[in-house]
Amino acid sequence: MSEENKALPEISTPPPALKRLERLVGKWTMTGRSIGSDKDNITGTANFEWLPGGYFLKNDGNIEVDGFKFWSMEIIGYDPAIDAFTSHVYSSMESQVRVYHWDFQGDTLTHWEETSKYTGTISPDGKTIAGGWRPLEGHESNEGNTYDALMTRTE
Repeated sequence: MSEENKALPEISTPPPALKRLERLVGKWTMTGRSIGSDKDNITGTANFEWLPGGYFLKNDGNIEVDGFKFWSMEIIGYDPAIDAFTSHVYSSMESQVRVYHWDFQGDTLTHWEETSKYTGTISPDGKTIAGGWRPLEGHESNEGNTYDALMTRTE
């Protein structure tokens, strides 16, 4: 190995925009209700943590809806082309990798994919996020995936 090849590569720093996601870091519980349900029928947990290097946020989630349980892992990274965050979701429900987008402006969190969108509000103390999923225009047949939920920070 030549002397010039011994230098370590220069490591960049994570984009400052990633700091918008910092308020998600931690462990959360979730309770919710499908639209049209007369009782809470959704429970779950989410654990958001930075991957080494700080370039990507990982979300490990477990959700139960009316007794049906599933697991997901989501990797969220910053996309400067849209000044938002793109994520890839791996789930125990299917082999397809789902692509989502995230944004966090002020106290409003949005999370969307091609047929539906989540909009939530984080509390001033950062301990809760209240919001819900709704179908995007033209995808109303996807209404079975609509629900409201409250996430509560546990750690």
